[in-house]
Amino acid sequence: MTRLLILSAALAILSAAAVELDPATEKFFHDAELENMKILVKEKDPDWRIKAATSLGGSRYPDANAALGAALSDVDPRVRAAAADALWKSAKNAEPARGPLQKALNDSTPEVVIRAAGALQVLGVPAAELAPARRRVLEAPGAASDARFLAARGLIGIETPGRLLPPMLAYLDEWAAPARASGRSDAARNNTELCAKALAALASTGDRALIEPLMAEVRRARHGHVVLLKTLSRFTHKPTGWTGLLLGQLAATDHNVRYEALSMLSHEKDETAVLAWVPPVAGMLRDANASVRSQALWTLGIARGLAAG
Repeated sequence: MTRLLILSAALAILSAAAVELDPATEKFFHDAELENMKILVKEKDPDWRIKAATSLGGSRYPDANAALGAALSDVDPRVRAAAADALWKSAKNAEPARGPLQKALNDSTPEVVIRAAGALQVLGVPAAELAPARRRVLEAPGAASDARFLAARGLIGIETPGRLLPPMLAYLDEWAAPARASGRSDAARNNTELCAKALAALASTGDRALIEPLMAEVRRARHGHVVLLKTLSRFTHKPTGWTGLLLGQLAATDHNVRYEALSMLSHEKDETAVLAWVPPVAGMLRDANASVRSQALWTLGIARGLAAG
C-alpha cells in the first residue's frame, strides 16, 4: 500500500506542474490511483483511508476526485476532512465532487466544513455564499485552531476585522516558534507565512480598531513578533507609542526581532522620535549578532543624514 501512496503523491506533483505524460506512464500512474480509490472504499482501517485520500489530493483524474467526493460521506470525520482537503488541492479538477462538497458545508465537523469551503471557493463559489459556513466554524467551541484560522481568513472583507483577529493571533503564536524549538521547521515556516499574509490582508482593511490588540500582542506574545511588527507597520498613520514599542523590541531574545525593530526605527524620522531612538540604537552596535550590529549602524546613518540635512 505504501508504494501506491507514494506513486499517487508523485502524480499529484506532476499534475500541479502540468507535466504531460506519455500514454504508458499515464496508465501506470492512473492504475496506482485506482488502487488508492479501492483503499478509500474498502479498507476498514480509517488511518489507511486517510492516507489514500491524502495521496489522491491534487489528482487530475475525474474518477479520483469523484471518489474523494464520495469519501465526504465516510463514517470517520478524519477521513472526511482528509477528503475535503485533498479536493481543495485538486483545485479546478475537483469539479466532479462539487455536489458532495456543497453537502459537506453542513457537516457536523468544523474541520470538514472549512476545507470544503476552501475547495468550493477555488471552484468559483463566491466567498459571500460560503460566509455562513465559515461563521459556524469560527463560532464552533471545539474547532481546531487551524480551522478557526482558515475561517477567519476566508471572512476578511465580509466580517468585522476585530472579530477575525483573535484566531489569527492564536494561530501565529502556535506556529511562529523558532524552528530549533518547534522541531517542525517546514510546517512552522509555511503556517507562519500563511498567517503573515492573512494579517496583512486584515490590516489592509484600514480598521484602526486592530491597532491596540496588535500592540498588546507584541508585548504579550511568545513568538511571531516580526510578523506582528510588519502588520502594524502597514497602517498609514502609525499608532501612538509606536517608537516606544519598537525600542522595547531591541531587548528581544530573537535577533530577527531586534533587526526588524532597528529597520523600522530608521523610518521614524520625526525629530522627537529620532532623539528618542538614537541612544538605544547606538547601544545596539555592541549586539552579539553581526546582522543586528550592521542594521544599527545603518539606522544611525539615517540619523546623521537627517542632521546634515
